[in-house]
Amino acid sequence: MDLYLRTPKDYNDPTQAQLTTPFYFGDGTNDLQVDTDGDFSLIQGPANLDQGLAKILSTEQGANQFFSLYGSVLWGLIGSTSDMQTLQAQVQGTIVDALRIYQFINQSNPNLDEQIDILESLSVTSVAVDYIEVDLTVITMSGRRIGTTITAGNPR
Repeated sequence: MDLYLRTPKDYNDPTQAQLTTPFYFGDGTNDLQVDTDGDFSLIQGPANLDQGLAKILSTEQGANQFFSLYGSVLWGLIGSTSDMQTLQAQVQGTIVDALRIYQFINQSNPNLDEQIDILESLSVTSVAVDYIEVDLTVITMSGRRIGTTITAGNPR
């Protein structure tokens, strides 16, 4: 049985057929997007790396039955302590661990824009008992600088 997913191009509505920006399923959390022509395409290069970083950090470690090390314990840190210095240190350690796993998983990827070479910066920009926000910048194996913000919890 084939799975058929409809795109805006499949509809006869002319307003739906004219996408001006790609549409990412799940707010950019998958490798598929609907491109500006209304067709499905894969995300590649820096966009795939940015998405991959968000995925590994938002996936609970152990949730992937095929690779139990994939993911992080970032969400589990929310509410774990009221000592903000301890929480910041734990958040940084958790992110570094997840990036090492991500780097290991992608070491044979031929696209150098999708491989991490260096973690250039990691800054916990906002931390509370129920909310964590982190800015990080990595340099890819091709030398490109990719910056992203990771948010866990519920900002008020």
